[in-house]
Amino acid sequence: MRKLCMAFLLCLIHIGVSNAADDWTQQSPSTSPSAREYHSLAYGGGDQVVLFGGWDTGTTDGETWIYDLSADTWTQQSPSSSPEESYGSGMAFAGGDQVVLYGGNTVGSYVEDTWIYDVSASTWTQQSTNPSPSNRYRHDMAYIGGDQVLLFGGYDGSYDAETWLYDLSANTWTQKSPPASPSGRYHHAMAYIGGDQVVLFGGYRFGVIGETWVYDLSEDIWTQQSPDSNPSDRSNHTMSYIGDDQVVLFGGSTGVTNDETWIYDLSDDNWVQDVNTIQPSSRASHRMSESSMDGSTYIVLFGGNTAGGYNDETWTFGGGDFITPLGSMVLNIDLLNPTTARISWNAVTGATNYDLYRSMTPFLNAVGSPWQTVSAPTTQYDYTDGIGDPEINYYILGKARNATQSSAESNIVGEIDYAVEDGE
Repeated sequence: MRKLCMAFLLCLIHIGVSNAADDWTQQSPSTSPSAREYHSLAYGGGDQVVLFGGWDTGTTDGETWIYDLSADTWTQQSPSSSPEESYGSGMAFAGGDQVVLYGGNTVGSYVEDTWIYDVSASTWTQQSTNPSPSNRYRHDMAYIGGDQVLLFGGYDGSYDAETWLYDLSANTWTQKSPPASPSGRYHHAMAYIGGDQVVLFGGYRFGVIGETWVYDLSEDIWTQQSPDSNPSDRSNHTMSYIGDDQVVLFGGSTGVTNDETWIYDLSDDNWVQDVNTIQPSSRASHRMSESSMDGSTYIVLFGGNTAGGYNDETWTFGGGDFITPLGSMVLNIDLLNPTTARISWNAVTGATNYDLYRSMTPFLNAVGSPWQTVSAPTTQYDYTDGIGDPEINYYILGKARNATQSSAESNIVGEIDYAVEDGE
């Protein structure tokens, strides 16, 4: 009797850092918000990004704008009511097509209001919450799964070190009590990094900081990471999630404004600088946002304070080394008849080719030439050699590629194996 023994593992496509192609692209929308810094930017569902407020040529701002990634358009909204004109507020995606905004500086007073913006209805609604964080500004907020948002730090007359969780469904703020946490600070950056975790980097507390921390909501634990390399100490930078347990960081102030792009990989606990020939100029107090929360599309950057003053440029990150639309690849094996087996897999968005590797020993990674290459959109391959031979057990690994990703640039972090045997 023939047995087909299969083990299924997800084969994730993780694009390694290299200098092969530029990731930054300056966009050219016909209309955009005015030049500003200290504004708020957050994913708003679909491929849209919401902007609110900021410090605009010497005055606070209370405008609401929507950036549509696919159309490359900024559209000013006209909600019937909205938060006060302010800068340094925290804002984050809260599920569906809603964002939550908290706090800010209205010039002379710090705000403690909680507002929800509904993108489809174009409405701001002030929430009544008790308790809630104290009034503050230049804290940061990040989506942390479901319809929940994490808030940390800020300035409320002193450097704050509180961790708060906002639950949109319950409309509640809950102060968390982790056994350890980052020191009080502001001008730091936080970003979702998958699951129910958020990563924090840097900030300012009597000087710039260069620490990396990860918060795990299910455990209510902040853990300081120990990467071998990391960006220099800085504040007024920004970060966004790019999928596969990774975030991208850009710019900030290290005493002078900075134009570096760094990638943090949680699974490796490592920061790697991503070098590009085309990128935004040095800046601080700009903002970035995801345009999806699954790491499947581009990051949007707007504005900031540059050497020439306030900035109104729109940039996107993705499409070079970090061609984010490539997703995961799942392999299946079926025995069609005594001499033929079929490998099939799900289609991977953005893939132009699928490489199949075969070995008689388990894979550590894919090296050398693929055993078979199949052009997309085909998602199966039939084979006969080795089928029915009790002495041969093959391991098969699949990898999706596109025009800018060679096999050498892809890092395999999963594999699938099978064995074909004759027996009783």
